[in-house]
Amino acid sequence: MQIKSAREGIVTEEMKIISKKENVPLEKLMRGISNGRIVILKNIVHSVEPVGIGEGLRVKINVNIGTSMDHNFPEEEIEKYKMVEK
Repeated sequence: MQIKSAREGIVTEEMKIISKKENVPLEKLMRGISNGRIVILKNIVHSVEPVGIGEGLRVKINVNIGTSMDHNFPEEEIEKYKMVEK
């Protein structure tokens, strides 16, 4: 929906949010979405703010922390978190 809207010149609520959060002009954001260099992630099932990822936006880092029955080493998970935080 975002790419179609951007290509048609339609500003969505998610675009407004990302433009403000990222401090990027709306026109530049829409160009990036139109050409596939920026995407907006939003989970329609959960009520969370959309996230913009791509060229000219801040870098986001995701880390999965957890153990399993087959790999139960909490100290490795703590170290993983510390590396991402750096």
